Amino acid sequence: MKRIIEFIRRFFFFIPRVPNTVQISITNQCNFNCQMCQRNDLGVKFDKMPFETFEKVINKLPSKVNDLILTGWGEPLTHNRLADMLLLCRKRGTKTRLTSNGALLSDDVINLLIDSELAAITFSMETIKPKVDSSGHEIKGQLEKISKLAEIVRKRGSVLKIYTQSVMQKDNHDDIMDIVDFAIENKLDRVRLTRLDIRFKEFDRPSFQDELELVKKIDRKLRGTGIGVDFLPHTAFDGFVKHFYRAIYRFLHRGGKYCLRTYGDVYVNIDGEVTPCCSLPTMGLASLLEEDLEKIWKNEHFKKFRTHQKYICGKCDILTVKRFQEKGDSFDEDLIPKTESV
Repeated sequence: MKRIIEFIRRFFFFIPRVPNTVQISITNQCNFNCQMCQRNDLGVKFDKMPFETFEKVINKLPSKVNDLILTGWGEPLTHNRLADMLLLCRKRGTKTRLTSNGALLSDDVINLLIDSELAAITFSMETIKPKVDSSGHEIKGQLEKISKLAEIVRKRGSVLKIYTQSVMQKDNHDDIMDIVDFAIENKLDRVRLTRLDIRFKEFDRPSFQDELELVKKIDRKLRGTGIGVDFLPHTAFDGFVKHFYRAIYRFLHRGGKYCLRTYGDVYVNIDGEVTPCCSLPTMGLASLLEEDLEKIWKNEHFKKFRTHQKYICGKCDILTVKRFQEKGDSFDEDLIPKTESV
């Protein structure tokens, strides 16, 4: 019932009192250099968040924030204070998640993730083929480490959920099905998909219909395994809620006028500035080092963003529920509040 009420609120675009999910960029440093990653295009600083900043950010969050994601435009397992950050989140009692490439999953890191009662970790995967990919990354070692983590999680009865996440491309559907097989073999929890961001590069993407067909194929493959699949423009959740979502998602957020993510999520960059989304990491609307999140969420800059969201976000349609944005949508920098003026 709680989820149904949320859908109704999303249908009419009734903004929650505070964001439900806060994504914190603890680092933009990464041990990989993936071709599709937009770090350079977005102009993020290749640095990490000091623990003192992280502590201040956490203390500024209202108690109603029940979901933390400690991932920015880098690899969170590279942060030297990750253990302290996870301990702070654990003491706060908030569900905490990470996204990782899995290359740094040592035995010590595996124990850290399990002992910290991390709720979920998502592994970015584009292939499971035992080969060096186009970015020079050896995937076989990562797969072995993820499999080992999954095995230890099962043996210890850990609460940790393990997801995969893949970027859907026009020519990688076979690779994605291989990842689905990997998820089944290792008894993972969810398979997640996302679209390519085409704001900066004109990537060749599958059509809306091709996306839908692949999602249906994955659904059939996962039937009876207990593994869920998420690709928000088409499907999400499990059981009755999944069917309900599929029936009404086209009408959410005033027929796709507003993004699924910015309704109840915010992003905090490495400087402690609150932005509407990880795809707008330099658009700081206020600093959590100076103000509480509840006050920031309701300020004039966020109201301005919501009013002009379609134009500020430009060609980004990663989470749009419409087929794709209309031609002619453009990014208007004049509508973006400058951090210095807030």
